[in-house]
Amino acid sequence: MAATGGAAGEKTASSLLLGVRGYTSTLKNASTASCRLSAGHPIEVTLWEASPPALSHFSVHCPDLPSFNGNLLGAPKAIAAAVDDADGQLLLLLRVPIDQLGAPHDNDYLVYHPDPPSPKLDLLPNPPPPTLGDHQLAILSCGDDRYVVAALHVWSEFTSTLRLYRSSCSSGSWTSEEVSVEEPVRDRLCPIPDSAKRQLYHVTTKTITLGGAKGTVGWVDLWRGILLCDVLDEMSPRKLRDMPLPWPAKGNWRMYLNGDVSFCRDIAISQHKDSIKYLEMEIVSPRTVTTTIPTSTSADPTSYLEWVRRSREPQPTRRRSVFHPGSWRITTWSMPIPVTSWDDWRRDCTAESREVHLDTNPSHHYELLHSLMLSNSGDEHREEAQGVLRREE
Repeated sequence: MAATGGAAGEKTASSLLLGVRGYTSTLKNASTASCRLSAGHPIEVTLWEASPPALSHFSVHCPDLPSFNGNLLGAPKAIAAAVDDADGQLLLLLRVPIDQLGAPHDNDYLVYHPDPPSPKLDLLPNPPPPTLGDHQLAILSCGDDRYVVAALHVWSEFTSTLRLYRSSCSSGSWTSEEVSVEEPVRDRLCPIPDSAKRQLYHVTTKTITLGGAKGTVGWVDLWRGILLCDVLDEMSPRKLRDMPLPWPAKGNWRMYLNGDVSFCRDIAISQHKDSIKYLEMEIVSPRTVTTTIPTSTSADPTSYLEWVRRSREPQPTRRRSVFHPGSWRITTWSMPIPVTSWDDWRRDCTAESREVHLDTNPSHHYELLHSLMLSNSGDEHREEAQGVLRREE
């Protein structure tokens, strides 16, 4: 998970890469915050910051819950992040399983403010059914420690449920409203082929936060497109805007809506929050092609009867196998923010595996990593980065 803006520490980092799974630790620092879970168990969360490309991570201390170290499914997970544009304060939305053998809804949701001098940890009320997937949730910072958590459940092309939790709301509960797509365009621009196993209109695989004054959030189906909603807009009823993704690359036509999309597509917001970045990868797997070749070296038949006789007899052959190595091609696209039209998708670049030539000298890679880590480190983190590099030697 990437976040841009504030992070824990005496000096704010411009960005960080956060490991999404937490681990158990009793150690603390200036970012440690605490609260109580829904069952009354005390819990502490601490952010451990590192300058990119090193990975930052968070730890959890909750002595009343079973240890989850080594159990990825039972570990707390960071599922969304937000940064306030005004002060750079970071917010993390965490999901904490409260029963590792329980049902999918046995989770508590926490909003973590790690920035000193007053880190804070808020327990959210449990959202109403149905159970939410991690990919359906987003968090928006509204300044002054206020925030909104949004979730969208798409039932069909015509009906969806938008659920919101506002930290500033006196009721302290989630609200729900039915929303619909203002103008469905994906079926017209990129219809589903009859060969597709998945015929559903929208399955959210990722959430992106575009932000802005209206708090725009996009629920992404990486096969089909983005459903955009202005979460902070008080106009009623809210509407969803349909923004299809670019047409599938030719190498992916057969697998379109037939496989795991995470292997070939991804989407993110640019670091400056001025565009959507989308990429698609075409993968050709390694394969061996075998052909059968006649090996007869006899002279041509001299008569019709000899030719007929030969045609009725099995002819000697040999098999030849040729190995074709795998290959890939990546195409990147961008869409300016605010999003207005599908025609605004722009192809940025294309790279192919045959164009990539790797330097086999390991010292060269080390020098590049050394330069990258030190260039992204502030003065207080430079010594730490040098220590990490020394340990790798």
